[in-house]
Amino acid sequence: LQRTWTYDYIVQEFSPSREERIADASSFVEWMQKRKDEHGLPFWIETDTEGRLRNAFFVMEEATSIWAVNGKKNVVIFDTSFGTNACGMKLGCITTVSKTGHTIILAVAILSDETRASFQWTFKHLVKAFNVPPA
Repeated sequence: LQRTWTYDYIVQEFSPSREERIADASSFVEWMQKRKDEHGLPFWIETDTEGRLRNAFFVMEEATSIWAVNGKKNVVIFDTSFGTNACGMKLGCITTVSKTGHTIILAVAILSDETRASFQWTFKHLVKAFNVPPA
């Protein structure tokens, strides 16, 4: 059997399926756990009934201290408009504006959909993560 080993052929034949990619988020979860263990950065995940990653939320380094400095003057922007990853999940960046006018990414949400329930899940964890008194 002769075969032309093009890039497209290799990707089609040997890449994991979308379902397999969604199901295997173990290295991503391990990475988030390492960040928590080494730097105290909180994260939360939600899985579906089959154990596949549904939603994830994690805090960026120094985000809570930036949040505390701005006190009650914080502005929160949540944007999921960029697009999706290879598994069809949305990237949501939660940002604020620093005292110097720079945009700061506070946290990231990776969502399986853009439903009210997913947004409520995200903001519930935002409140948990940033329940920091102003400095």
